[in-house]
Amino acid sequence: MKKAVAIVLGLLTFAFPVVFLFCAPDIIIYIAKAGIEKTFVGSSVSIGKCVFHPLRSIDITYVQINKEGVYDIRLNGINVSYGIKGLLAGHISEIRSGGGNISMDLRRLKPGESGKLLNTGTGPGFFSVGKVVVQETGVDLKTQGISLSGTLAIDFHPDDRNEDRIDAVIRTIKAFGISVEEAEISGAPYAGGAVLTARKITCGDAVISGVGGIVKVENDSIVLDQLAGTVFNGMIRGKAEMDLRKDGRFTASIDLTGLDLGTFIRDFKLAEKVEVTGTIGGGLRLAGSMTALTGITGEFSTDIPGGVLVIKDTTFLANMAKRTGQSIDMLMENFSRYVYNKGGMKVGFNGRDMSLDIEMEGEAGKRTFNVVLHDIFKKGEEGI
Repeated sequence: MKKAVAIVLGLLTFAFPVVFLFCAPDIIIYIAKAGIEKTFVGSSVSIGKCVFHPLRSIDITYVQINKEGVYDIRLNGINVSYGIKGLLAGHISEIRSGGGNISMDLRRLKPGESGKLLNTGTGPGFFSVGKVVVQETGVDLKTQGISLSGTLAIDFHPDDRNEDRIDAVIRTIKAFGISVEEAEISGAPYAGGAVLTARKITCGDAVISGVGGIVKVENDSIVLDQLAGTVFNGMIRGKAEMDLRKDGRFTASIDLTGLDLGTFIRDFKLAEKVEVTGTIGGGLRLAGSMTALTGITGEFSTDIPGGVLVIKDTTFLANMAKRTGQSIDMLMENFSRYVYNKGGMKVGFNGRDMSLDIEMEGEAGKRTFNVVLHDIFKKGEEGI
């Protein structure tokens, strides 16, 4: 009897690891699927085959995470690498994704709902992870205010964020009528910043070219620092910051120097209504969120020695005559060739149109008037 029991125990001892190794892929897929579904609230998850290398790694051939009408995430493969000692201590060396595509459309979500899509948990996980690598992955994102298309690759180090790295190629970003084309971000956003370059940024009819800057992550905020480029034959420099904890609220400070007023008039297709020479400089302050641009303020002053202003738009002059009580003939004469040596401009924004309050001084006296640029931040076709 004892001999029979010993034989049975020996067979079980031998059979258990064999059965475990045979069933391990299914067990791993079950655990992975349950974990992903818990993290991506309300999603459906599909997982391909699993190859289990007991002493070093787990390979999953395909993962799809889908929430109908909201997101579709497809990864070409996931590799989980570990050492036996580390695994026994609850540590995974690396999780690596083999690329894929991420498509998200958040336009139908109500304010605050996007933060409920992921359940990140509140306590420590069973395993710690040394490194997460996402190889080149396509990204297509749409929110109520932003659309983005490009590719993304990241190295994520949970224990030392200074080691994090991002490499992104952005074909287009559209937000509040502002379009960014052919941009690249490369570097360590937590340690010194990642370098940003963009071929051009378009805002209405204005084009900023040769754009450069540094992207940083500081205290749960994304900071765009040392922004520089050329616009209206002048220079633009600035800084922007977006708070990731408060629905993507952002502020931006922009300084502009040497802007050519004649180029401004041509780019905004106003040449049939007005002619002006001279250069101008000043600053703009912008505020908004992921869903709306809420404020623009600014002040500018003309550079010495001034220039010449000619207003040819008789409708504009007629409306000015009604507001001021002056005769249209006098206004036409005043603005037929007004030479100014000093000028200033205040910028306002009502959520749709930009208002320019302009004051000029010259030997012929002072001139004040208001110009409204309607729908300067044109809505995009998608995501806006």
